[in-house]
Amino acid sequence: VLISNTGRYLNQSDMKKILRRGQSLEGSTGLGLTICQVWMDKIGGKLRIQSHKGANTFELIFPNIIKTLVKQNKEKKSSIDKWHKNRVVIIEDIPSFKNKLCSEIEVLGFKAESYSDIDVFFNELENSFDSIDTIIVDRHLRGFDAVRDRFVDACRHYGYKGKVFLYTGDMSPAINRNAVNHFDLVLQKDEKVEWKKILNS
Repeated sequence: VLISNTGRYLNQSDMKKILRRGQSLEGSTGLGLTICQVWMDKIGGKLRIQSHKGANTFELIFPNIIKTLVKQNKEKKSSIDKWHKNRVVIIEDIPSFKNKLCSEIEVLGFKAESYSDIDVFFNELENSFDSIDTIIVDRHLRGFDAVRDRFVDACRHYGYKGKVFLYTGDMSPAINRNAVNHFDLVLQKDEKVEWKKILNS
């Protein structure tokens, strides 16, 4: 958008002055160009001033709105994808272990959320399994033994494609051998776990 007038010649000093709030060369309020500048900055546009003897031109350069919207949508999607990729769900009914796990995982930049009940876990996440990156479930969770061997298959049924870790205090050969057939990894509660390495693998 080009706006021209036949006003006085503007030197560099004048151009800077008329863009300052309340500054005017001819006794006006000095707000018009300031408001234009503020709004062009907000939408990513530009305000250009050119002055020649006998004529001044004020050019408002608007951004490519479609290009801007596409860029914003890409940034939003990237942000959502990043959040989804770093989403870890913990199923643990002992508060001390649950809080410990959440703290260790969140300090690494992951989003940790927890559930204390298998049924609640499935009911609440039934339609959002595709947004979870990792599931960590406590082997000693009440009622878990009855569904342990079918737990991963149930998650897959809802579209889950990430990893499932079994968190246990019992690392007996029989338990470990059985769990390996169903879970991506078996972790022992009383050992230090390198979560950064495990969750990024």
